[in-house]
Amino acid sequence: MPYGDERGILAEAIVSWLSIYGVIAALYVYWQQSTRTRLELCVMFLLECMGALLLVRGFYWISGLRVFGIATYLAGALMPFAVLLFVEALLRRHFPLLVKAFVLAATILFVILALAGTLHSSPYWLPVYTFYAFAMQLVFAGAIVFRDRADLTPVEDRAVGAIAVAVMMICPFVVTDLASD
Repeated sequence: MPYGDERGILAEAIVSWLSIYGVIAALYVYWQQSTRTRLELCVMFLLECMGALLLVRGFYWISGLRVFGIATYLAGALMPFAVLLFVEALLRRHFPLLVKAFVLAATILFVILALAGTLHSSPYWLPVYTFYAFAMQLVFAGAIVFRDRADLTPVEDRAVGAIAVAVMMICPFVVTDLASD
């Protein structure tokens, strides 16, 4: 019998695991290259974090085992940091030092809480993490939407525009997904 409230937990886990196929397919393309740009390295780190999250999250949903909860939120704690690196490389601009320090400090805090097994089970820390993840999504989306278009070629600008739409569409799903855990 699946863990949780049986509202399609098995289906959610299967969707997570099937999503790994897309992550692996994208990573395979990068693994085949002999050299990689900074942007490609950041994309690979983001995809590796995402793949790890998708893998262990399915097991956590099905089993409810503490070890999978810890692994799920450990991977999740790294996601805002990975996105920060990706957006910086994508825009070829650095975020202000205060934003970088905040994301790094929050990543360290949430990694420690995840490893301690507190992040996924705490009625206090999970909402704090959820708010942090959502706020960082908005900051990163804002950086993409309000970018200096003159810094990019027209092709790069169109690609970044498409990514901006995707990031804005993801923001509500981050909150609802975390709130359901």
